[in-house]
Parts: sequence; structure tokens; C-alpha cells
Amino acid sequence: MRMSSIFRLVGLLATRLLVTCRAAVGVSQEYLFIDRPFGPGPIYEASQSLSERCRYPPAVGFTVPAFLYSPAPGALGPGADHQTGGVVLLHECVGIQKYVLQVAEALASTGSFTVLVLNVFRESAPQMTPVDSRYVSSEALAKEAEECMWKMQHLDWNAAVTDVGAAAAYLKRSRNVTGVATWGFSMGSALSLLSASRGLPHLAAAIAFYGFPDSETAPGAGRLFDPANVHVPVLAEFGDMDPFVGFSSPSMASYITRTLTRARVTSIVQHGCAHSFMNDEPWARFDGGEHVNETCRRDGLRSALEFLSRTLKVPLRRNASLVEVSVAFASGHELENPPIFVWVLAGMVLAAAWVFVSFAMADPHGSSSPEPTSSREPLLNSC
Repeated sequence: MRMSSIFRLVGLLATRLLVTCRAAVGVSQEYLFIDRPFGPGPIYEASQSLSERCRYPPAVGFTVPAFLYSPAPGALGPGADHQTGGVVLLHECVGIQKYVLQVAEALASTGSFTVLVLNVFRESAPQMTPVDSRYVSSEALAKEAEECMWKMQHLDWNAAVTDVGAAAAYLKRSRNVTGVATWGFSMGSALSLLSASRGLPHLAAAIAFYGFPDSETAPGAGRLFDPANVHVPVLAEFGDMDPFVGFSSPSMASYITRTLTRARVTSIVQHGCAHSFMNDEPWARFDGGEHVNETCRRDGLRSALEFLSRTLKVPLRRNASLVEVSVAFASGHELENPPIFVWVLAGMVLAAAWVFVSFAMADPHGSSSPEPTSSREPLLNSC
């Protein structure tokens, strides 16, 4: 058996061990449908020029689907106060990406937040977006980017704001949260700010990561957005390598501070970071890899946690790390290129196993003649 295969096997076992340890932290996940006022039309208008998802768009309907992440009962010990802050995460224009679910789990793992990840596009398999075959080449990426931009420019923003309001009401009514904050990424960032300007009940704060409701990239949101109507605290973050002028360029940090005159705004420009800097998906290799930056992810999560703790008035009961959470999402396929600490752990486990086997096979009488062995690998091939 090749050494790389052994390392991969041990790495898989080590990763599963970390997943088990993480499950013991106590984060529960479910997929649910939240009641909302009836919306008779599609979430975005039909088109005959794009893929099936755009050609036959889902209707808004009576509900909005969402992932719910929350601290599991008893996770903080018997008798602990489990009142949490509520957070509504809003995805990019490609739909729910794995990194958004990682952020949700990271927030819930602190024991301080109950998190809803809205499936605004009502896609049937949102957890597969966009980590499936659509991102296997630069051509597929270009097609996805075209469709992504079309969706954002044709989104029914009023319906999306209603979704956010329904999610905030659910968290307050059914989960007894101290308050609710929105946290959006790219398109979701524009939706987060737009929702903050609409005076939604229970909304206490808004986070906007690399996106603004402008008149070009997100024209539907730009027409509805009035910065003077934002009264809740806002955290806005952008990357200094972001190429999208007017929507998420670094200059938007100061622009938001100037225009949101009635809100307490914290604007941050993350250095060495591009658009979607919280995303660690493999597709980043097609654009030079600027998105894959653990420093950007770490700093973004830290500033958001501090902001949420302060505005929602909940203590951070545990630390959270996106690197650790990423392992919890790992599968056998994703371990083709595992994180470096998994390799280190795998090497340590393998070395310990090698020493143990060497001692176990040692001949107590000093004989150096090895016993005949089978060419099969019964321990690996047996069920």
C-alpha cells in the first residue's frame, strides 16, 4: 500500500475524530420552512437564455426555507443560561455556499448565537451550491458568474426583505433571542443593508461583507435603499484587492461611513483580501487564489463576533475558528488536499502506530527471521 494512501486513511480517521469532538461541543442543525406573508410571484423573473434554475424560477410562496444552527440543549452544562443572540446569514448570488454554513456553525459553536441561513433562491439542494461540478473549470466558473450576476440584478428584493423579516420574527418568537442581526455576503451584504433600512421589527444590527445596494451591480436594491433610514449599528468590511467598483471596492468603506449618517458604523478594509474573502472554496484557484486567505477569514470572523456580542448583548461563551469548523464539513473527497494540521496529526498517529507494531512484532527470543506474510491487507480489506 502506498504511503500516501496510508496518510490519507489516517488523515481521514483523524478528521473524523475531530468531527466527533466537534459534535460533542453541541451544535444542532436542521432544515425548516419559516412562515411568511404569501408571495404570488417568482423570486426572480424568468429567462429563456440561462439555465434551468433561472428559466423556471421557484415561486416565493408562503414560506422561506432555511438552515437552523443552534447550541444543543445542555451544551453549556446543566443549569446554564441558554438565551442567545439571533443571526440571519444571507448568501451570495450563487446561492448557499459551504463557507456560509461554516460561518453559521462557528457562530453556534460559541454557545452564544442561534443562526438561520436563508435559502433566498429556494434551490432544491442548496448545500451543494457551488461546490459541485459547476466549478470544475474556468469556463464553468464564467458561466456561473454570468448567471449569478443575472440573479442579483433580477431578484425580487422586496420579497427577499420580507424573507428577512420573517426570519427575524421566527428567531424572536420561537427561539427567544435577545435580538436579531443580519450578516450578508456580497449580494447578501446588499440585502443586509437594505433590510436595515426598512425598519424591520426585532432587527438590532447589520453586518455587510463586500457588498452595497448600489445602482449598477444591484440596481433593484439600489432603487429601494435609503441610507438615511438605517438606524441600527452597522459593521461593513471590504477587501483592499476587491475589483468590483461601486459595489464592493475598498472605497465603499468610507462611503458607507459618510452616507449612513444616522447609524453607528464600523468600517474595515481587510488588507491582502479580495472579493468573497471569507470563502475558501476550490474555485478560488481560477482567479489567482486571492479568496483563499485564512488571515482574512480569521479577522473577519473575529470582528463579526465582537460586533455581534456587543450589539446583541450576549457574552461569547466559547471561542470559534473557521479552520476547525471546516474540518467538520470534510468528506473523503475533500481530503484529497487536507489542511496541514491534519497531515501533522496523521503523521503523529502513523508514527505511533509504527512504533507499536514494531514492538508487537519483535521476537522475544531474538530471531531475525520474519514470519511469512500474505500479500493481502486483511485489516484494510476486511469489513
